[in-house]
Amino acid sequence: MSNQTLNIFILLFVSLSVPWFYILTQIVFDADSVWLTICAEHFLKGRAMAEYYFETNPPMSIMMYVPTALMSMAGISRHLAVNLYVIGMVVFSASLSIAYLRHWDVGRPLKILLVTGFIVGVTLCATFQMGQRDHFTAAALLPFVLAQLSITYKHPDSRTIRIITFALLCPFILVKPHYGIIPVGFLIHRFWRERRFSII
Repeated sequence: MSNQTLNIFILLFVSLSVPWFYILTQIVFDADSVWLTICAEHFLKGRAMAEYYFETNPPMSIMMYVPTALMSMAGISRHLAVNLYVIGMVVFSASLSIAYLRHWDVGRPLKILLVTGFIVGVTLCATFQMGQRDHFTAAALLPFVLAQLSITYKHPDSRTIRIITFALLCPFILVKPHYGIIPVGFLIHRFWRERRFSII
């Protein structure tokens, strides 16, 4: 892929982002994301679940929406808060992914295609899942996978970035118990390859 073709591809992607941002402002979010934001607000105010709200999902489902609850409590509408949260999550995950890919021995076009495909997948393709728990899990997945593979293949990336990745993104990966298969799979692969466990 020539630089000119690559630049055209990037320009096309940026152009597609404009309608996505517009569509994002028009979406009526599913009741789950708004309800979990309300639950998180009650949690932050120290209210007991048995008295003020009831949620059958694991507690991490509520903790995921603490950022939107904080924005809502600061006076931002819940709709806008979820929008900002989605955008922030996508930008954060894409930035972490780029940081990891800098140490991968693959061509620049492939790196750009990977990150661009990831962004398209969690934005333009998300549609009705926008702002849902599974949407945030998908947004956290690429940097989490790259971090795990970087440990296994001993890439010289920053240990600090790995700690940030696991500390902030693991809750999104483990929001549902069966999603624990993902990190367990990487640990088993690392143990099989190295005959020892290496966490970070």
